[in-house]
Amino acid sequence: MSAKTKGWVAVGFNPVDKLQGGNYIIGFVEGDVVQVADHFGSRKSRHEPDEKLGGTSDVTLVGGSELEGITTIEFTIPIDSGDRYDSAMVADGDTVVLLAYGKKDSFKAIFKGEAVGTVNLSTGFVQ
Repeated sequence: MSAKTKGWVAVGFNPVDKLQGGNYIIGFVEGDVVQVADHFGSRKSRHEPDEKLGGTSDVTLVGGSELEGITTIEFTIPIDSGDRYDSAMVADGDTVVLLAYGKKDSFKAIFKGEAVGTVNLSTGFVQ
């Protein structure tokens, strides 16, 4: 995931009502350190780390960079982790995706921009 920001970037999968019920991967680059976290939409306007809610972090950091004002975080997650705080995705079906970014390097900073769409993970087709 990438955005034109020197702050955090995030992607959410299958939110039910605003943020609620979605699986969120949030990351930022601070100096030479890349941080990534697995969150769950616990309320319409709030997300929290899976571990705080009793789940597990199921994101694996692959890499990250902050170059020319663009923050990029590379990660992997399982299609279905089995964690009740991660929404299972279907590879050959539609997945609602929420994209967001913020100005600060923090997992709690307010978002600056967002977009929502539906993507087929198998074909890459976006609705």
